[in-house]
Amino acid sequence: MTGRSERAAAAAAALRDVLEHVDADAVAQRVESVLRHTPEYVRTARDCGASALRASLHRHAGLLLHWMVRGTPPDSYVLSEMYEQARECAAAGQPLDGGLLLHHRAASAFWDAVLGLAAEEERGQLADWTDQGRRHIDSYLDVVTRTFTQAYADQADLPSAQGDRRARTLFDRLCARLPLTVEDQERAARLGFDPTPPYVPFVVLPDRSTPAERAELAARLRTAGALAFVEDAHVTGLTGPAFDWSSFMADRRLLLAQDPATGRTGLQTAFDNLRLLVAVASRSHRRG
Repeated sequence: MTGRSERAAAAAAALRDVLEHVDADAVAQRVESVLRHTPEYVRTARDCGASALRASLHRHAGLLLHWMVRGTPPDSYVLSEMYEQARECAAAGQPLDGGLLLHHRAASAFWDAVLGLAAEEERGQLADWTDQGRRHIDSYLDVVTRTFTQAYADQADLPSAQGDRRARTLFDRLCARLPLTVEDQERAARLGFDPTPPYVPFVVLPDRSTPAERAELAARLRTAGALAFVEDAHVTGLTGPAFDWSSFMADRRLLLAQDPATGRTGLQTAFDNLRLLVAVASRSHRRG
């Protein structure tokens, strides 16, 4: 071993000694305080739950510190959990680039949090090791990016995700009062939805639901003949005037808001009002 490599090994060992005494939960709390008001954090907390997001930040902080101290990257079990979390984000309709941006911002805040928690006499040493720390962080981000990208690609291939996209596309065209094309008629036929007005607009809020549960509810509504898709924490869409909600409303967690039957002219205004109504009713702990 050359003198240069010996010095590098000694520096790496010293860095591990410092990081071994850094508390992962305290790091995660500092990272969260930096991210809390960013649009990506707000949206993820709304769609997947603030407690789930907080737990994810703590898990990532622990995994990254473990890798930096022990030299052990995430194993197959950890990667499987990360993959399923990414699939849930995809099912909730979160854009991939927003999720990756949130992780990159968290990684940027991670090292600052570590510096802030190190003992005063150690901070000067840590500042000297920033390049080495950044290399670990970049390697971890590469793992996250690959895992999330693969999960989003796999989620997009699911029949439920394809149905969700078809329903959203047709819904947007109806609200925009665009002429229905042959492709629109094919989408409606595949979904089993009659695109002839009148329509009954609806917004459903399943209380404390997971992204997978919202995707499953939207799929069941489509099977019953509704034009339904996941929109943030809601399931949104259109039904015909004779649609029967009774089997769905047996779930007491559901909050349903719907408008009287209308033509295409009033759809956009109706949905703006329904989203506001659901938000107000939810804050009052209304259900049904």
